Amino acid sequence: LLVAGYATNGAEYDFALARYNPNGSPDTTFGVGGKVVTDVLGDDEGHAIALRGDGAILVAGWTFNGTDNDFALVCYTPNGGLDTSCDGDGRVVSNFSGFDDQATAIGLQPTGELVVAGAVYSNNDNFDFALVRYLPNGSLDPEFNEIGWLALDFYGGNDFAQALVMQSGGQLVLVGYADNGTDYDFAVVRYR
Repeated sequence: LLVAGYATNGAEYDFALARYNPNGSPDTTFGVGGKVVTDVLGDDEGHAIALRGDGAILVAGWTFNGTDNDFALVCYTPNGGLDTSCDGDGRVVSNFSGFDDQATAIGLQPTGELVVAGAVYSNNDNFDFALVRYLPNGSLDPEFNEIGWLALDFYGGNDFAQALVMQSGGQLVLVGYADNGTDYDFAVVRYR
């Protein structure tokens, strides 16, 4: 069992990852005493986990760059070490909007690409659903919407994707909420 989140590390939060045995005890072969804490930039929060077929662990969330939040992706080896084949140091930071960007969901496509969903702050001064595709090495996939990511606005208010599901036909379904100007609606979008 793997659990991701964030933990206090001195004066800031960092990605936290823990692995447990089937009986609930910490897996002491993983990291230090079953736990790994990873500093990305400033305050960091891990929010979603994906496992590759080779046992590698991918955690998505966000990091504070000193001004605003950016998507953060950390790639771990099966034993909890940083996977340096992913962006050279195992850490990927992506700033899409120039303002706040937050990743909340992650998934692996059968062809090896990594898809991450969340929200990016848009030109209309609100958050929009966001979907990003990375190559296995942590770089943005230029074949995905020509720039590696896309954003979707529902009503002009704040929209957040909270979960991501990959269907058997290859479609990607994002689920979250959208601000209709009065309150929030349940929001779903499917991409082919």
